[in-house]
Amino acid sequence: MQNRVRYSDFTEAEILELKQMAREYLIPKTKQLAEKFGFTYTSVRITTAKKRFGSCSSKNAISYSCFLMLSPKEAVDFVIVHELCHTKEHNHSAHFYRLLERCLPDYRERKNLLQE
Repeated sequence: MQNRVRYSDFTEAEILELKQMAREYLIPKTKQLAEKFGFTYTSVRITTAKKRFGSCSSKNAISYSCFLMLSPKEAVDFVIVHELCHTKEHNHSAHFYRLLERCLPDYRERKNLLQE
């Protein structure tokens, strides 16, 4: 059985460190992948959300949880591309998943790597 991460076990200092790691990785990686796949977004924000790793607003502002950094890089990159796809398709329709699969043919495997 896989151990679950308990966010309440993190100290304030550890959360600040995760947020810094997230800023250093997620912001440039989002820019790089957006350019690679032709997406545009308005901003990137790092939060301490505990229920979701990422979100994309109707104005294409992307937010990531710092706790995403606890996952393998392949899973992190899946979340980035997933949110970037929402800049073109703001739902989880079949069209959204076709777009996601065009960008990341192995997205299902990457999704399975996410920490619970």
